[in-house]
Amino acid sequence: PRSSVFGFVQTISNWGLFATIAAVLLIGVTGTALGYSTSTTIDRLTGKTEQMREGDLDTTFHTTRIDNIGRLYDGFAEMRDALNEQIEEAERARKEAEVSRAEALEISNYLQEKAEEYSDIMQKCAAGDLTQRMTEDRENESMDRIAAEFNEMIEELEKTTGQLKSYVDEVEEAGQEVEQSATTVRKASEQVADSIQK
Repeated sequence: PRSSVFGFVQTISNWGLFATIAAVLLIGVTGTALGYSTSTTIDRLTGKTEQMREGDLDTTFHTTRIDNIGRLYDGFAEMRDALNEQIEEAERARKEAEVSRAEALEISNYLQEKAEEYSDIMQKCAAGDLTQRMTEDRENESMDRIAAEFNEMIEELEKTTGQLKSYVDEVEEAGQEVEQSATTVRKASEQVADSIQK
């Protein structure tokens, strides 16, 4: 019958309308849920990035999502780890620089003290005290080499001066002997002259 055919068509049409409305509602609910989930996750990620920006690099980035937002979380976590590593390297470099600066300052102070000490010894040697010697304390190779060469030079100079003094003493003794001989010769000459006159 015509009514049965059109009734069946009407039933199918009604079910199609219900299915369409249900599908639209399902898509709307699913879209809303996904949108809310995505929005919540992005808000949470924004909050964590704000914490990082304020200096909290211990912020944890963890999500169970495996989509692009999950990869974004992973990217921020890697960026946080890289920042932590760079900060640690910078801190190590700063500490090494401080140690190097302290060592350089210590060496500078040592060299200044040694230079003053060596200058004082040189002045005493220049004033005639050749018994002065520079000490080698094994702290700085260059300063020890200077001290060793200076000491060697002063020892040679002291030997030379000692030889000169010895030579001067010998000359003085010889001069005294010559003077005594001259006195003896003069006396003998006077005696000879007296004898001749007599």
